[in-house]
Amino acid sequence: MAYELHGLLAGNVSIVTGENIKPSYGGDDESFLRKVITPIYRVIEKEARKSKNGKAPHVAWCNYDDLNEYFWSSDCFSLGWPMRDDGDFFRSTHDAQKGRKASQNNSTSTGKSYFIETRTFWHIFRSYDRLWTFYILALQAMVIIAWNGTTPADLFKKDALYPVSSIFITAAFLRFLQSRIFLLDL
Repeated sequence: MAYELHGLLAGNVSIVTGENIKPSYGGDDESFLRKVITPIYRVIEKEARKSKNGKAPHVAWCNYDDLNEYFWSSDCFSLGWPMRDDGDFFRSTHDAQKGRKASQNNSTSTGKSYFIETRTFWHIFRSYDRLWTFYILALQAMVIIAWNGTTPADLFKKDALYPVSSIFITAAFLRFLQSRIFLLDL
């Protein structure tokens, strides 16, 4: 793929034939769109329909992260290049589940959803832990600066710097608290 892309972008001429290099999926107009993008789009469209506008349970459909995970796994190479549209990725997870119910011995996976996210009360804190930490530490620093009546110019003086440095202790405590929340959420 990289060789083909380089050939297309640089406008290279093939040494063997003397013609411009054409991609393996075809050099026609919109062939990349028809043979690569459209099949992937159809998979995303099927999964989006199964979400029922976000009202279906998360385990009933694959979101973007689940689909993206497939392309970071070694299973992605089973699609080949040029990409074949008969691979496991292009089967609907719903269709695959019907097949599993029909024959319990068939343990084939669709290859799309390796990790199913379970959402709990702590999900909002886990998703934005760095943001929450920043907000808390910034609030602490601003309260200390306002309480002591220091100006930003005086911030690097010893009398103002020591109290503001306490945010590092708070940061360590917040990381400890975060690790406890992660252990409870498993």
